[in-house]
Amino acid sequence: MTKKIFHNALLGLSIGCTVFTLFGILFDILNGGSFELTDWSYTRMALGGMVVGMGYSIPTFVYSDERFSLLTASLIHLGCGSILMLLVSFLVGWIPFSLGPGAVALVILGMLAVVFIIWGGYLLYYKKEAEAINEKIKEKQR
Repeated sequence: MTKKIFHNALLGLSIGCTVFTLFGILFDILNGGSFELTDWSYTRMALGGMVVGMGYSIPTFVYSDERFSLLTASLIHLGCGSILMLLVSFLVGWIPFSLGPGAVALVILGMLAVVFIIWGGYLLYYKKEAEAINEKIKEKQR
């Protein structure tokens, strides 16, 4: 179990770094190449991206526990990650409070949309994997 959690943490670290980098590129493009981070903002945000990535990946061990349905495991997994993401977002400055409540809500909804897109991609991938495994089992039984 410890090995699986360590593996998940490393996977989450890499996904967190990748997502952080892609959004940094997007914001730089949207700001005409003048997106700047000062006063250790880059370091705080990069570390925040890593923590959030691990916060979503470590709890995925719940999917291997047969006591939980897919819905329950998903709620535990996404609940843990989303709560951590919101806390980190407040701490590192990803939430634009100065732009008003509408912008805050839009950013939070955008973050959650990205989470569900990534989760949905993994769900489809593992569903296809299970189908392929089941097909091989059926072939061997014939």
